[in-house]
Amino acid sequence: FRHVSIERSEFAVSKDGMKMFGLLEVNSEYEGVRFAIGLRNANDKSMRLGMVAGYRVFVCDNMALSGAFKPLQAKHTKNLDLIESVSMGIDRIQRNWQPLREAIDFKRKHELSDDEVRIRLYRLFSEGKFPISLFKPVYNELWEPSENEDLQPNTLWTLENALTSAVKQLKPVAQFEQTARIGKFISNQLQLP
Repeated sequence: FRHVSIERSEFAVSKDGMKMFGLLEVNSEYEGVRFAIGLRNANDKSMRLGMVAGYRVFVCDNMALSGAFKPLQAKHTKNLDLIESVSMGIDRIQRNWQPLREAIDFKRKHELSDDEVRIRLYRLFSEGKFPISLFKPVYNELWEPSENEDLQPNTLWTLENALTSAVKQLKPVAQFEQTARIGKFISNQLQLP
């Protein structure tokens, strides 16, 4: 009905079987970027049913969710209609694909000089918001592309992708924490000189 299908999924359940979290990559794409939905739920009612959506969605084993927006957070009550709640969440997700596309376009067009990138990286690493061990991988991603890649102009999009690529070297919980910081950092860059 909604023309949304799952392309790839990952699920995990807590040891006691009471908590579930998952990641669903869906068939909605925009210029090489696949959108995704993160889910969590608990049969023991220890947390709310939750969904997040975006083009970078993270669901951590500590049940934290991070995404561009949260279309669904429902408290477990005897009146919770799961099918209706998930249906409304999917409707909200589809309505927000266009703003995500616009955000991607903006980041791809927002060019930065090499000096502007260096200043932003200096702030990110020097303020202790990003592990210094990732400096070299970020630098290499921005200014030393592999043989198969052409050097792209520096934009907010290339900066965000360089940071995200470097984070993949971290352990899962640290990946989640740093990825959440990247989102905030990139959003803040729109306000810097």
